[in-house]
Amino acid sequence: MYIIEKLTIISIIFSMIYIVFNLKVGAIITLLFLLYIFIKKDYIYLIILILFYQSYINSDVLEKDKIYNLKIRKIGEKIEVLKINKKLSKEEYNIKTYDEINNGVFYTISKIEKKYKNIVYLDNYEIKESNLNKYRYFLYKNIEKLDLEYNTENFVKAIILGEKTSLDNSIKNKFNNIGASHILVISGFHIGLIILLLLKIAEFLKFSYRQKYFFTFILLSIYVFLVMFTPSVFRAYIMGSFILFSNIFYEKNEIRKSYCFSMILNLINNPFILRNISFQMSYIALFAIIYSYNYYNKFIGNKYFKLILLSIIIQIYLMPIFLYYFKSIYIFSFIANVVILSYAIFIIPAIFILYFINILSFNFFGILIRYIIERMYHSLYGIVTLFSKIPLMKIDIKYASTIFLMIFTYFLIFFIEYEVRKIIKSNLTKNI
Repeated sequence: MYIIEKLTIISIIFSMIYIVFNLKVGAIITLLFLLYIFIKKDYIYLIILILFYQSYINSDVLEKDKIYNLKIRKIGEKIEVLKINKKLSKEEYNIKTYDEINNGVFYTISKIEKKYKNIVYLDNYEIKESNLNKYRYFLYKNIEKLDLEYNTENFVKAIILGEKTSLDNSIKNKFNNIGASHILVISGFHIGLIILLLLKIAEFLKFSYRQKYFFTFILLSIYVFLVMFTPSVFRAYIMGSFILFSNIFYEKNEIRKSYCFSMILNLINNPFILRNISFQMSYIALFAIIYSYNYYNKFIGNKYFKLILLSIIIQIYLMPIFLYYFKSIYIFSFIANVVILSYAIFIIPAIFILYFINILSFNFFGILIRYIIERMYHSLYGIVTLFSKIPLMKIDIKYASTIFLMIFTYFLIFFIEYEVRKIIKSNLTKNI
């Protein structure tokens, strides 16, 4: 096991400690671990310990009738707290305002009028927009200038800006019912396609080997800052940047190291993000790819069977999450994912290319670009609609799942995989 993998496990443990226990209990456990560090002389862990403790003490909660300097972010109908008096938020709050505000990042000095659990109502607030919002609005307005059909326009906003709230509920439900809702958010899949697209553009522009990776990193950084850092975007950005810099400095890149490095950075930046559903799903899905799929992948030659295997493994590893949070389980959605992902690999980069061609040409090719994008959307939606009519894509479970059951299910998955690997290893040994 790499040292960075050990550091990742320690990071997860300390995040759980700070979420579950109070400061006193957390301090006692920290001191015990500090003692262990000095006994074992593993001083590398001391850095992680200091950074986590610093993040924890630099955090705060909201209380009724107090005035706070807040940094908030609105995505769709939800307004979340990013910072409280320039400190991390220990809790996940859903902010309610009496005035309508656009999507984006805002700063406000507010009094907490009412607080019901994690729902917070602001009073006497003044809102100031983040400077990045105006650039985000530029992208937003240029999508509207394409004059697309209503559903197509909202689909493009989801693909480019990660803003799926304007999509019709029936469309979102169809994607959700076949396990393809990840197409409608900016995830590692999108970031990976964007990186490949930017590298191809850099090659077309005849950049040198190092220049093309640096060019890709700069444009990728600008893009993710504009679409706002959700946990899955931050994870994909850090991993993508790690890979790009590995190529810039001619270093051997190992995806396991970049995966662990991104998780450690994410947790140090905010230990409380461990309870975020997007964070959990993003890292568990990638864990399934790195530590499970990459093992079985080498025994399969056909690329379509590999894609089916990938979808099945991710589906199995995400099953406990779906059971716990959404009370549902996907049965045959891996079939739909194979078809839809194969198609999305082409249409997502195509939409980005056409969108930016339209901006650079000042809408000169608007009619042609509008026609192509609408045809691509309708063909994808037709595929999604077809699969949504197939029974047993998703089954709703009536009973309430618990944390214990979710953890037990993961232990069961790990145990079954361990036994399967033993059988494979035994058969390979016999054949030698």
